[in-house]
Amino acid sequence: PAFQMNICFFTNQHVSKLRGGIERATHELANILKQNGHHIFLLSVHNPLETDFIKENQYILPEKVQIYSSKNQEFLSLFAKNNNIEVIINQSEVIDILKLIKKSIPSTPVVSVIHTDPAAAIKSVQDNWDYWKLQYGPTKFLLLSPLLFLRKLYQIYTRKKYTKAKHLYYYSQSSAVVLL
Repeated sequence: PAFQMNICFFTNQHVSKLRGGIERATHELANILKQNGHHIFLLSVHNPLETDFIKENQYILPEKVQIYSSKNQEFLSLFAKNNNIEVIINQSEVIDILKLIKKSIPSTPVVSVIHTDPAAAIKSVQDNWDYWKLQYGPTKFLLLSPLLFLRKLYQIYTRKKYTKAKHLYYYSQSSAVVLL
């Protein structure tokens, strides 16, 4: 191919064709890009499970607990430089991963992928209402419903605020954001 890139997929969990939606989707997309002549690197925060296969192009951050640590910043900076990484595909919605990328390699373009409904955290509050009905039973639910309604409003407000801040951060710090 005339056009080749060095692409790094950054995930929270280890990439595997055997488990998870994001992990499997990353594996498939990486293979397609590799077949088209691109050089692919897979970087994750967490170690593989015992059943996972480790590919030669898979790397793991040295620090698991403090993702945004200086040790990980140094590792990512050297990793990107040594492998001439031209673009990072951020497959995680963990904000500390995006912060780590932007701090360690600020000039490298980042494509962030949101694998869930962007409003999922807000929509899930609706599920609480039905759960509370089942949990408390009809009589207790009726007695508690004013309190539960206020709780629901508070949850919607805080989740909207958090979701808005999270997505604004992703949009401002990424070269592109992809919604599935």
